[in-house]
Amino acid sequence: MKFEDVIISLDGQYVYATQVSIVEGLDFLNVRSLGEAKSYATIASKRPEGSLDVSFYIHGDGAVNSAITGMISEGPKTIKIDQYGSTGAYLESYSFSAQPNSLIEANATFKFFEPIDRNMVPDSTTFPTTTFMHGGKSQPSVSMFNDNLYSFQYNISRSIEPNYLLGGVSTPEYIKVIDTQIQVNIEGSGIGSAIEYPCSSTTNVQIILSDLCSQNSTVINVDDMSISNSSISITPDRDTVGSVSLIKYL
Repeated sequence: MKFEDVIISLDGQYVYATQVSIVEGLDFLNVRSLGEAKSYATIASKRPEGSLDVSFYIHGDGAVNSAITGMISEGPKTIKIDQYGSTGAYLESYSFSAQPNSLIEANATFKFFEPIDRNMVPDSTTFPTTTFMHGGKSQPSVSMFNDNLYSFQYNISRSIEPNYLLGGVSTPEYIKVIDTQIQVNIEGSGIGSAIEYPCSSTTNVQIILSDLCSQNSTVINVDDMSISNSSISITPDRDTVGSVSLIKYL
């Protein structure tokens, strides 16, 4: 199922989604017998699983962004798109990027381990008039350097693994969350000097998101990040551009 330009609820936080995609899957095993060309039986080899991908603009006072980043340490959430949704959705990844001349659009992926609910009660709400976060007024601040910045990306990812018991249980006994990490990629002039920064040290990152009129803003703080990669590129028609990637494992 696909939706475009809709208001959806991410655990009670409403966002204007430019695109929503829901995918459900059930794997089957094709059983054949010796001497027979045709299939003998088709058996479900895996319990139902699905994913929900949503793209939306970050807006307002940052409550949506704070709620989603907080999901990395929490359990299942309720996602609603009209009468469709799930009460057992786990955040798998969340990311956004900022360019100087564009709105900040975020992407989130959720996983669920049950059939999608097609009979949820739609929320009777309208999207409030608000402002959207813009790259022209947003920037990261990194304790190791302070150069002219061109763009940045923020990403949270983790692995969601369902664990089942023997005996035909249709839902997972528990969900194991592993390999949670936060990554920040920054591009700007002169930041290639970060190559010389001691590898054993860490740095703090603060990302400030704001709308063009500075009416609303939100701050994301990530402490103790480590440099995982740094590079410099030089072209005749542009200043020396450096890029640095920082990572933190949780």
